Amino acid sequence: MKKLLATRKSAYSLVFAFVMMTGIMLVASSTIENTQEKVRFFQDLEANTQARLSAESAAETGILKLNTVGGIGYELSRNDIFCPEIDGAEGDECKTAGDYEIFSTAAKNDATMDSYYYTPMPGTGTAPPIEMCSILDEHLDPDHSCNWNKIIQGQGVRTPLFTTVNASNPDQLAADSNDDGILDPTELGLNNFKLLVRTPCENGSFGAVCEIDDVLAENDRYRLDAGGPILSDLYSVNTDDSVILWQIVGEDSSLEEPITLLPNTSIEDVGLDQYRPSDSNTEITESMINAAYDLENYVVFQAGGSGTPFDKIYNMAKNLFTYHSYEWESLYLEFTIGAPLIAGSGASIPYLEWQLITNSLDGPFADTKAVLVGEGTYATESGTTYYYPYVITRELTGELNSIYTLSN
Repeated sequence: MKKLLATRKSAYSLVFAFVMMTGIMLVASSTIENTQEKVRFFQDLEANTQARLSAESAAETGILKLNTVGGIGYELSRNDIFCPEIDGAEGDECKTAGDYEIFSTAAKNDATMDSYYYTPMPGTGTAPPIEMCSILDEHLDPDHSCNWNKIIQGQGVRTPLFTTVNASNPDQLAADSNDDGILDPTELGLNNFKLLVRTPCENGSFGAVCEIDDVLAENDRYRLDAGGPILSDLYSVNTDDSVILWQIVGEDSSLEEPITLLPNTSIEDVGLDQYRPSDSNTEITESMINAAYDLENYVVFQAGGSGTPFDKIYNMAKNLFTYHSYEWESLYLEFTIGAPLIAGSGASIPYLEWQLITNSLDGPFADTKAVLVGEGTYATESGTTYYYPYVITRELTGELNSIYTLSN
């Protein structure tokens, strides 16, 4: 009997030992699995960090390049890949690599079938919050707010009508017929350019159409409180307030001094009222913005050869016309909001949005800014490559300081 009890106790002990060992192995297996997941997590974190630091380093190298040899409209595509540090790689290969590109001219929009150049560069507009837009999203519809810049009351804009020659670009060097380092509208093969202005969405949305959660706004965009025009080609001074005034400024190539084609605020008496002639007056009025909105093209003025308004502007830009015997170069289109923005409902409109579209055969005008895209990669021993883009934006032309006095 005693021998039988001893045997049973031994069997119980053996079973207990098996149970304990199984429990220990399960705990160990779970611990090892969690540890492996944590190791993979920290490996991913390290790889992403290495790629991000490489991208930041590449972008900062691009800024140095821009500050050293760049100018307004200077671009550099796909610099030679470099290793930010010695990381034990053999030969020309490196686990951590960096590269950068510089963009600073108007660009075509991949979402359209046209050949026009858009300012701002697609995806770089300032109308929405900054975190909404990126040059990496350049496929966005041209009417999306990420393709429009913001301008508020009292602010001025200077957008170039030229670009700087990149000394490493043989096509630009060949096109620079004056050897002055500037490609003017003639050398860029300008056909026409047009300025688009519109109000923001009344519901605060920023898409190509004014919708939130796929629901279209009832009132769409704000409408400015305008009383004109009464005649087809004249805008009433008494009922139609000026909102924006624009002008062309540049330098004379021989005198090396600034010259300006002053804004035109001329008016004509018609009966008991006064009107602005639309083919010469450079004021952009409330009704002009409303009318462009109704036409769904937002064009408030354009210059483009014979038969269109502002022939003088176009001919001057093409050097077909010399203003006061000057020869123009480094042209800028300048415009500013000098009046309150009031909707027909009486509400205050926070800002306007603008876009410049250029049709030129041999290249675009410069943008108002440069965008540097740093690209970083990190290759792990397992063969996985991590990629990180880093974007920096630098304003090149600055804001216009002088505010014009509008006629009304």
